[in-house]
Amino acid sequence: MTFFAHKNIVRECGVVIDIGSGSVGVAIIISNKETGALQAVWSHREYMLIKEYTDSQQLLREISTTLINALLELGGTGMKELSSLDEKHKISRIQVTFSAPWAHTATKTVQYEKNEPFVVQESFINDLVKATKNAETDTENTEKLNELGLQIIGENVVQMTLNEYVVQNPVNKKATTASLSVITSAVQEKILQTVQESCSKIFSGVPIEYFSFINVFYQVLRHLKPATSEVCIVDITNEATEIGIIRDDVLRHITFVSSGLYGLARSIAKKCNIPNEEAYALLKNKKDDALEMYSVKVQEQIAAVFEEYEGQIVKLFSDTGDQLTIPKTIFVHTSLQTEEFFNKRLKSAAKKSTGREHVVNLVTKELFTDIEVEDSALAVSIYYFHNHYLFKKFDISN
Repeated sequence: MTFFAHKNIVRECGVVIDIGSGSVGVAIIISNKETGALQAVWSHREYMLIKEYTDSQQLLREISTTLINALLELGGTGMKELSSLDEKHKISRIQVTFSAPWAHTATKTVQYEKNEPFVVQESFINDLVKATKNAETDTENTEKLNELGLQIIGENVVQMTLNEYVVQNPVNKKATTASLSVITSAVQEKILQTVQESCSKIFSGVPIEYFSFINVFYQVLRHLKPATSEVCIVDITNEATEIGIIRDDVLRHITFVSSGLYGLARSIAKKCNIPNEEAYALLKNKKDDALEMYSVKVQEQIAAVFEEYEGQIVKLFSDTGDQLTIPKTIFVHTSLQTEEFFNKRLKSAAKKSTGREHVVNLVTKELFTDIEVEDSALAVSIYYFHNHYLFKKFDISN
């Protein structure tokens, strides 16, 4: 194992692809590490229709079609926009993120203790990483991943402690205790194959990096808000709500439910006998007054849908992976237009779960005001692309 950083490229042109649960966003950016300048050349998001899906395979087919359409737009309109800016610009790197339910993310922590002080070597770190993949557990995980049609896309060490202190450069340091936390991300093989095949046709030979969105969200947040070592993060997309529990600066526990923006819209539409699009509009910011146009009965039905969703979130908040309740501070990422709506839902669900008030921070509105892209998920991914060299990582690839 070695410490690593990308090649010291001062100025690079890259593609960012965000695969959500019900949409796909793509962007072309120019990142200058020397000046810190970031230019969003072009961006686009392709959406699935708000309709019922009989099973997960149908949803998988729909998102695959949406992905292909988004990449076709990228290869056509996007690349024309880049060429009109400067014909010399070439794509040097592609970054792809996957949200739940396509991505599954998990963290393992191993500990080591010795009576006498020992010197940490790279071989020792390698042994700790291997310990997170002990034979029995690794076999069980592999079988589970195969059953779910998942393939591992990345394993990265997010924290190492020596004598209970976090260290960035542990090699050659002395200690009596050590611990290591590794995040593993896996995604649906069919989507991964679609990305690889489509990108190879448009950008032959260009390297591609894959991440789960919840991992990128976590990495970006710990960089922007280093003092928030114990928080809950929430990612709400069209067809899923995923939460992560961060304890002692490590993303310890991740879980999700297959319910998001579109699910809420479908439920409202069905109960109130209105079009899906009209129901979806009720979730957007500053739409509270819109409910007054409906009868009291319909308003009660809509409130019941909101209550049911909050109940699902309460269950997520109760499943923290340990004996503790969710942290007091919550960071939520969702569409910019629906942040205020989910701000209310999450505060209510959190209080039902713990019995106390929680602080909900709206990530897009509060942290990404200087990125020239209104697409919230792309803003998070673009920040990660632009600042990747600032994130401390280990390379644990074989």
